[in-house]
Amino acid sequence: GLIPRAKLLLTIGGTFFVGFGPLILVTVASFSALYLVRLLFFLALIA
Repeated sequence: GLIPRAKLLLTIGGTFFVGFGPLILVTVASFSALYLVRLLFFLALIA
């Protein structure tokens, strides 16, 4: 029926998210670090 299929999709989606979670976190972290460094450099430049 519909319920088992939804549960299966949820399980697959969950494991997919858990598998790619660290990758997403690393990407977001590196981008924010880069942004912060550039922001601080810019602030140091105009100060």
